[in-house]
Amino acid sequence: MNNDINKENVVEEETTMTEAQAEAVETAADDVKTENENKNKAEKVIARKRRFKYGGAATVITVIGIVVIIIINMVATALTDRFGLTVDMTGNSLFKLSEKSIDYVKDIDKDVNIYILIDEDTYKSAGIYYASSASIIENYAQINSHIKVSYEDIITNPTFVSQFPNLTLSQGDVVISCGDKAVSLKQTDLVTQTQTQSGSYTINSTAEQSMTSAILTVTSDELIKVSILTGYDNADASALAAQFSKNNYVVTEQSLLTEEIDPDAEIIVLFGIKRDLDEESIRKIEEYLDNEEEQECRALYYFVSSDTDLEEMENFGALLRDWGISVSTDYIYETNSSKYLSGYPFYAIPSVVNTSVSGGIENKNLYITMFNSRRVELVDTGYSNEALLQFSDDAMAFPLEAAIAGKSIQDEAGENVKGACAAACSTSTKYDGTTPLRSRIIVFSSDLAFSSSALTGTYYGNADYLMSLSNTVTDNSTYVYVAEKNMDTTTMAITSSQVRSIMVTFIIIVPLAVLALGTVVWIRRRHR
Repeated sequence: MNNDINKENVVEEETTMTEAQAEAVETAADDVKTENENKNKAEKVIARKRRFKYGGAATVITVIGIVVIIIINMVATALTDRFGLTVDMTGNSLFKLSEKSIDYVKDIDKDVNIYILIDEDTYKSAGIYYASSASIIENYAQINSHIKVSYEDIITNPTFVSQFPNLTLSQGDVVISCGDKAVSLKQTDLVTQTQTQSGSYTINSTAEQSMTSAILTVTSDELIKVSILTGYDNADASALAAQFSKNNYVVTEQSLLTEEIDPDAEIIVLFGIKRDLDEESIRKIEEYLDNEEEQECRALYYFVSSDTDLEEMENFGALLRDWGISVSTDYIYETNSSKYLSGYPFYAIPSVVNTSVSGGIENKNLYITMFNSRRVELVDTGYSNEALLQFSDDAMAFPLEAAIAGKSIQDEAGENVKGACAAACSTSTKYDGTTPLRSRIIVFSSDLAFSSSALTGTYYGNADYLMSLSNTVTDNSTYVYVAEKNMDTTTMAITSSQVRSIMVTFIIIVPLAVLALGTVVWIRRRHR
């Protein structure tokens, strides 16, 4: 019986332990579940914090990036407007200034205003020629803060031109002013059309040459005077006068018959006279060259006419011979094919044989050409005379009589004229203390060599040589020679409206697009 009771107790105890164990297991399971739930909650909190942390950082980085891009674009735009930080991809730098102009302009300490008399968009969108001119003009303001460029539409503001009463202005002109000095340029001064040797035409940019010269003119304190003497059936010297004018010379015209020669003129010009000077005119020239006012420089330029019988020039011929220069009626032609233009033996290419007076030629790629030149030679009269330009040793003289008779060089070859001059100079020097006072007569064998086509032709060095000579003779140290630029090339130009479109695209549209993209990325990451 006792044994049965013990068995029941054992069974009951085992049952009780089993229930306790089950309860313990259940409790443990609940604890694990609770722990897992808490762990999951913690992980979710951590995940949310992590997403917020990285999403916020990405947003901040995106915003900072956008701000940096906007600032960089604004700074780049400002620097480009101020300093011209652009690249000219054209082969001959149609849109940029040369180092010569930059060196001159950067030292100007006077305020210069440049006005382009037309709406900016209209001007720049008119074509490559106008866009190139606009870029060249605007470059001056980028080089020197004393120079300001603005567009003034005189169609909508016609009273603007009233402040320049001495200038005749029209739409599209460019006005350059400094203080009470002002000059104007037309589009034909900025872009020129020139006939080539083959008869075709080239378009050339003269914007830099004209603008630099104009700025030099209005900022220079002292200007050199040139007086062109008329009254003797002169050839047209307008191209010569224009060449001097655009290179900082003050050019006036005087009648040698009725006026006294301006004593302040450093250069006087007889251009292609077709009849002899009378004795009174000879007296005026001799008194000018005697230089009683003791100027450091006085010079007579004589350009020999290509169609005048020089044997009739007795008075003037005698004056030249007294100074050691002889001019005859014969024409000069070259037999050396490398010394004349192809097919034109009378279009001779002389050599520069003296640079102490002429200063040489700036652009070595150009060559001087003399057209239908007369025979100029040096004679010994005690003056210091010298050849400046000289024909080759193979040059020949063609008699005037043969030319009048219609003969050719094959019909009458003439004689060899070794040593004949294309340009010659005779100098008389006296002293004021130790200061030399020089008077000169400079003779050019052809007036055609300084006509419009010869002075503006892109392959002729005649204009370059003339200005180099004149600036050496007058000791003009402010002269800046700038070569013309050929525009017969493929280029790309954009208008102001296109510039604004590009700026809006990269300063506003692109940054906003980046901001939108960053926002989308942030939102998607947040809801993962």
